[in-house]
Amino acid sequence: MTEAARGSARPRAGPDPIDPNADLLELVDAVMVKHPAGDKGARAAVRMVATGIGAVILRAGAELAQIRARLDQIEAKRLDYRGIWKGGIAYPAGSWVTHDGSLFFCHRETGARPGASADWQLAVKRGRDRR
Repeated sequence: MTEAARGSARPRAGPDPIDPNADLLELVDAVMVKHPAGDKGARAAVRMVATGIGAVILRAGAELAQIRARLDQIEAKRLDYRGIWKGGIAYPAGSWVTHDGSLFFCHRETGARPGASADWQLAVKRGRDRR
């Protein structure tokens, strides 16, 4: 009989990863102990289903970890505003500058003037004065 079936499952310590297959199989064993009329074929079928569910949970957990890592990258990235554009400076990709009253985004490292190069993309066009 498993610890779960006896009602004395040991608590998990710390952030150790959970093994869904082991947890599901423990649950299957606990159910089968409470309902001993089940035959070996039924027990095997339930264990097979539990193992399949565990595999799905593991895949979902891995995908969630990738999503969390990507979200951390996105949240860590800040707007890299470099102020008013100045000639003679190489602006890195991802930079933002103001030039001639408009806001530009830099796609690749460049020293070219915003609006005169494909390295820059106009993000916000300047407005008319006092309007």
